Amino acid sequence: MTRHATGGQVVSWAFYDFANSAFATVILAVVFNVYFVGTVCAGGVRLFGRVLPGESVWGLCVSASTLAVFLISPVLGAAADVSGSKKSFLGFFCALGVLFTGLLFFSGPGGVLRSALCFIAANIGFAAGNTFYNALLNDVSGREDYGRVSGFGWALGYIGGGLALLLCLWFMSDPEAWGMAGDGTLPARSSFLAAAVWWGLFSLPVFLGVKESRARDSGFSLGSVREGFRRALATASRVREHREVFKFLLAYVFYNDGIETVIIMAAVFGSRVLGFAQKDLVLCFLLIQGVAFFGSLIFGRLADAAGHKRAISLSLWVFLAVCLWGAAIRTQAEFWVLGGLVGLVLGGSQAASRSFLALLAPAEKSAEFFGFFALTGKLSSVLGPLVFAVLAQTVSLRAAVAGLGGFFALGLAILYFVREPFAETHDPLQQTV
Repeated sequence: MTRHATGGQVVSWAFYDFANSAFATVILAVVFNVYFVGTVCAGGVRLFGRVLPGESVWGLCVSASTLAVFLISPVLGAAADVSGSKKSFLGFFCALGVLFTGLLFFSGPGGVLRSALCFIAANIGFAAGNTFYNALLNDVSGREDYGRVSGFGWALGYIGGGLALLLCLWFMSDPEAWGMAGDGTLPARSSFLAAAVWWGLFSLPVFLGVKESRARDSGFSLGSVREGFRRALATASRVREHREVFKFLLAYVFYNDGIETVIIMAAVFGSRVLGFAQKDLVLCFLLIQGVAFFGSLIFGRLADAAGHKRAISLSLWVFLAVCLWGAAIRTQAEFWVLGGLVGLVLGGSQAASRSFLALLAPAEKSAEFFGFFALTGKLSSVLGPLVFAVLAQTVSLRAAVAGLGGFFALGLAILYFVREPFAETHDPLQQTV
C-alpha cells in the first residue's frame, strides 16, 4: 500500500537526526576526536611493543566499535521486523549511546583505556541505533516521498549538529562565563556531557510521535532474535532474488568507507597538517553543517526527480575531487573551500543512499535490509580508518587522504551496474544501464 508522508510523523522521525547529530559532530567529527588524539593520547600509546600515534589509536577505536555493529545489525534488524519492535531496539541503543557519551566527561590525559571503552560503547549505541531509525523511514513516508523525507531528516540533523557545535564553541571560547576557568580540559569535557544531554532530550519526539505501521503485540524476545538470525541467514543466502540491493550494498561498502573516514579524520588532518586551532576547526565544521543543510534538501529532491543513482553518483565525483585536492593543499584557506564542497554533498550522498535502499528493499523487510545497510556501512567503517591509520603511520597523513579517493572510485564503478526501479517521477529511459 502506498503511504504518503504526514507532517507530524515526519518531523517526529526527523528529530532523531537532530538529536544524534550532536554525537556525530561533537564526538566523531570535531571535538572529542581531536581531544582524544592530542590530550588523552598525548605522546602516543605503547601497544605490542610499538608506540602508536594518537591518530592511529583513534582509528583502531573507531574500527573496534564499528566491527561490533557489523556483526549484530542484520540479526537485530530482522528480529525487529519479526517482533515489530524497531522503536524498542532504537530506544535501547539510544540509551546506551547517551549514557556512555556522558561518561566521556571523565576522560582525561593518560586515561586511554577508560576513554576508549566509553567511546566504543557510545559509538555502538549511535551506529546500531541508526539501523532502526533508518528502517522507520518506511513507516513515515511512501515510496514517492523517500528522497524528500530522507533529505529532510539529514537537513534537520545538520541544524542539530551545528547548534550543538555552537554550544561547544561557547564553552571553549569563553570558559569563564561558565565557571570553567582554571581547568584546561573542562570546556572540552563539558562539551561531551552537553552532547549526551542533547541526544537524549531531542530523541523524545521519535518515541512519542512515530507509530510503527506493522507493529505487533509480541514485542522483543529471545525468540524474535533467534528468528531474526534465521531470517538474516536466509536473506543472505538468496542474493540472486535481491540482486540490485546487494549490488548497491557492495557499492555502498566502498564509497561510504571514504565518506565515514573523511568525517572522522578531517579535523585530525586540519589540526596536525595545517595547524588549525580547536576553535577554528569548530567554525569550519559549522560552515560544513550550514552548507550540508541545503545540500541535503537539494539532493533529496534531486533523488526523487532525477533518480537516486544519479544523485549519489554526482556526490561521489565531488568527494573524489576533494580527496585528490585535499592531499595537496598547503593553506588553511583551501581547507575552508574543501569544507564547503564536502558540506554540499555530505548530507546529500547519505540521504540519497538511505532513500535508495528504502526504494530497493521489500517494505516488509525494511529493518532487516537496513541491518545489512548498517553491516556494509560498518564494514566500510572498519576498513577505512584502518587503511587511513596504516597510511598515516607508514607514509604520511597526505598519502592517507589521497588513498581515500580509491574508495570513491570503486563505489562509482560498482554503482554504475545497479538498476534503479522505475518510479513515476523518473524518466524510464534512465532505469537501464
